[in-house]
Amino acid sequence: QFDEALADRQGPVTLDDGSERTFLEDGDTSDEAVERIMGMLSSVLTDLRSNDDSDPETSLRAIVGAFELVGVTYHITGSLPADGTVAGFFVRVIREASTNAVRHGQARSIEVSIDQTPTEARLVVSNDGQVPDAVIEHVGIQGMRRRARELGATLRVEPSPRFTIRANVPLTW
Repeated sequence: QFDEALADRQGPVTLDDGSERTFLEDGDTSDEAVERIMGMLSSVLTDLRSNDDSDPETSLRAIVGAFELVGVTYHITGSLPADGTVAGFFVRVIREASTNAVRHGQARSIEVSIDQTPTEARLVVSNDGQVPDAVIEHVGIQGMRRRARELGATLRVEPSPRFTIRANVPLTW
């Protein structure tokens, strides 16, 4: 289902004036370009949110594919934890962090690092977007924090030097 949704959106986007563009790749990070990007991503992200219980690996590939369509590049190290609950939480954090990075920071590159010890799984998501003067935590970050508390995890938001979200989940509940 995700692959079909993404396939329908691949390639340059045809604008109302008939011109074609691939966003962000041409360097346009204006508010107007970001709003167009978010409009394009909106339906894909809605699909992803409605399928949060699907396979986390599939969801992660769909998220990366959706953002790559508008010129965002990903560098992912590590792999999702075997624990489905923790993997699902990490995917939700990656989705929300990616959305915020493009919407608020006009990010063009997102780095994701996942690692695990016998007692803890760790996720770090950072981006090359504009660093905000202040972080205002709206529904997205609040939702990530709520879910982190439910798992006994910690979630840290670090606005500089690169905007970064860190999640640490204990594996010994």
